[in-house]
Order: sequence, then structure tokens, then C-alpha cells
Amino acid sequence: MTSNSQDDLAKEELIAKYIKKLIKNVESLQLPHKQLQAFKSLVLMTKVRDDKLIGNLITLGGLPVILRCAKQKNDFEMQIEAICALTNMITGCKDHLDGVMKAGAFPVLCHLLNSYCLQVCEQSVNAIANVVVSGKIYCEQAIDKGIVRSLSYMYYLHPSSPIIIRRVACILRYICRVKLCYTLVKKIIPVIRALIYQVDKDIKLDILYAIVYLTDNIDFPFKLILEYGVLKHMISFLDDSDIKILTTALHGIGNCLKDTKKLVESALDNNILQHLNILVIHNESLVRKSALFCLGELLGNPISYVQDDISAQLIVNIYINLTDEDFDVNKETIYALMNLSATGSKDHIFTLANMEFISTICDMLVYSDWEIIKMILKLILNLIARSEEYFITITSLVRNHIDFTMLEYLMQHENTDIQKFAMEIYTDLNYESYIV
Repeated sequence: MTSNSQDDLAKEELIAKYIKKLIKNVESLQLPHKQLQAFKSLVLMTKVRDDKLIGNLITLGGLPVILRCAKQKNDFEMQIEAICALTNMITGCKDHLDGVMKAGAFPVLCHLLNSYCLQVCEQSVNAIANVVVSGKIYCEQAIDKGIVRSLSYMYYLHPSSPIIIRRVACILRYICRVKLCYTLVKKIIPVIRALIYQVDKDIKLDILYAIVYLTDNIDFPFKLILEYGVLKHMISFLDDSDIKILTTALHGIGNCLKDTKKLVESALDNNILQHLNILVIHNESLVRKSALFCLGELLGNPISYVQDDISAQLIVNIYINLTDEDFDVNKETIYALMNLSATGSKDHIFTLANMEFISTICDMLVYSDWEIIKMILKLILNLIARSEEYFITITSLVRNHIDFTMLEYLMQHENTDIQKFAMEIYTDLNYESYIV
């Protein structure tokens, strides 16, 4: 063995002895100030950011001691030191985080959220935030340990702490990625409603992400979004200049517009169409894509035509995006137009037919993406089926611009929907030819 190896081994043995001595002192010293001094020395080792040192501390039994100190009632200084040590371990390597969780630290941290000491609450919620951002599995564990109830209680106990407000918003963003039961959603929504009014950009963004994750779940009780005024406030964010705020708000609103008649009516009453008319021609492609997604969901709901607010200008603004260089923008544009063709009025159908729209979508059948091809074929079918007195005009336009070789090829496509739609169009066009 080399001298260097011997020196390293001797050093490790000294460190191990020192850790054991500190643990013993924390557990055996009777005078509170002496115990606190020994504990601070133990905590100091976690601040070094040395993974090996922290690993030794955990292996030698440091975690149970830290957790016992965290439970010291009314000894807020001891609790704060303990939470600091846990936070340092949580933000280290994954093995340390797993060790902290297996040792039962999370229930302790949740309990500390109920403390009347503001600093204890702030330190605890900061530690928990560092846990939940580490992965979905930790979010699930946090929910199982009662984080939602503890978080709600603490927020209302200390509603003016900037640290708590920021961390609560962050935690909500991450735990909402997990499918929550109705009881937990009911506890979360009032906090979301309160936080959505915050001016801070990061808080607003975290809350918008939380809403998006919640509403991505089709079983989400969407009526709560209406009852707590969340939809109205999300729509107000569409005046924001920040791209992330805009796109996230649009995603959340679009999710809500898939649901009930009341949500759609509320969106219309809060001028959603005026916002979307501008945002579908926004300079940023991400905003256009999100606005078109939102508009597509709105156009897919027949109630959106009650006030006859779908103007020719809005249709033109949607159509402009068909030639966009961004594939995703194209896709959302076709989706919006497909829904318009399915639920729009006779005038909307005629407006589409009067533009170079049919020529453009027929040319787009060369797309290799089968989802886009399917939507285009469905769109053409909708136009033909709902053309009424414009039947001859629209079918003639389709016949003049569609590539029949391509149509025949699509009739043999591996996707059964594409086969079916292509065959129906082929039949309709031959019927029109027979009439002429």
C-alpha cells in the first residue's frame, strides 16, 4: 500500500471517529446549548457539498439524529438547523435524496409546515420544493404523505411570506403532474385561485403550469375552474408580453374549452375571440401554435357560434398559417379549420370556399404525416357534406385541384380512416361529375 493510500485511509478513519463523536454528543449532552453546538458542527458537515462525506454521515447513523432534532418541539433553532441539513442532503446526489426519503424525512417536513415559526415553515417548504422538483416519483410520495393538506394549511397561516408564496407555487406546479383525486383538487384550487393574482412572473408561470397539468387530465372537474374564476383570469393573461406566460395560458384555456357549454360561454363573454384573432398571427411561432390549439378546441364546440363571433377576418387569420414554415403551426391550423368545417355556419363554409383554401389543402396531401393527411381529408369531406346550395361549387373546386392519383393511392393507405375518407371523397366527386 502506498503512503498516499495509507494517508487517505487514516484521514477517513479520523473523519468517521469525528462523526461518531458528534452524533454521540448530540444524543448524550444534557445542556441544550452544548447539544445545539454539537449539532451545528454535525450540520456544518452537510454544507461542505462533499458527496462522500455526506454519504459517510448517513451510513454512520446521522439521519435519525437529524430527524430527532427536527422534531424538538419549541426549539426552533434546533429545527432550523435540522432542516438545513436535510436540504443539503436533498440537493446533493440522488442516493442521498433517496436515503433522506427512506429515513422518513418527508412526514417530518410536512409536520413542520404547521409551525407557528415563520422561519421553520420557510425552511421546510424550501426543502420540500427541492424534493418534488427531483422527479414524478417524489411527487407521488409527497402526495401520499399528505403534502397537499399541509401545504394549504401553511399557506393560509403565512400568506404574506414571499418565500412561502414562491415555494408553494413551485410545489403545486410539480405535484399537479400527478393525477389527483377530487378531494385533493378541491383543496388545491382555492390556493391556485389566490396565487394566480400574484404579480411575480415566476409565480404566475408556476400556477399556469399547475392548471395545465390538472386540465390535461380529461377527468378533471372543470366546473371548479369556472366556480373559482380561474378561467377568466387566465384569459386576462393573454395581454401579457411574455412568451411563456402566453403559451402556457393558451394551453390551459384550450384544455378548458374541451369541456362544458358554460366554460365556452364564459370564455366568449371574456373576449377570448378578440385575443385569439390577434394571437394567431403573432410574430412568435410558439404563440401562434398555442393560439391555434386553443382556437381549434373552441371551434370544435358548436356553442362558440351562438353569438356569431367567428368573423371572416378570423378565418383569414387562421388560413394565413397554412403556409407557415413551422410544422406544428401547420398541424394546429388544419385542426382548427377541420373543426370550423364541422361546426361552422353555411357562411363560414362559403368563406372558406371563396379563398384559395381548397387549392392549398389539396396540395398539402403530399404530407408524409398521416395525422395531417387524415385531418385534411376529413376537412374536405366536411366542406362537401355541409356545402348545401354550394355543393356544385365546392366539389368542382376540389375536382380541379385534387390529385386523383394521390387520392387513389390514399384509398389503399395502411390507415383505415384515411382509406375510408379518401374513398368517400372519390365517391362524392364522381357523383358531382355525374350531376354536371
